Amino acid sequence: MNKKLIIALTIIFIIILSLFFLKKESLNISVQDQICSIDEDCVRVSTDCSGCECGVPVNKIYEEKYAQRYRKVCKNYRGGVCEFCCKAPYIRCQDNKCIRTNLTNEGKEVNPCG
Repeated sequence: MNKKLIIALTIIFIIILSLFFLKKESLNISVQDQICSIDEDCVRVSTDCSGCECGVPVNKIYEEKYAQRYRKVCKNYRGGVCEFCCKAPYIRCQDNKCIRTNLTNEGKEVNPCG
């Protein structure tokens, strides 16, 4: 085999191996922390260090808890990042649970991503 080919294959193998062992940094949200009574109880928290997510709705009394965890987990994050368009940009309290939705307060469906 050609020496350049062996070097190229070795580099590709190392890259694939390192991607396999990279851990996706994200936070788990407790279902209990999503309990609400009214829409104003709910806020969005980031759970994924890459920014490739819409965030997760939680009760606002737990917002700082998740903000602290996010800062701790993502402090040294060096993975991929992205610009992300959230198709469900609104936060609501529905059936006593904070949820994401694409419905406005007037019930109009929106698609902010085009």
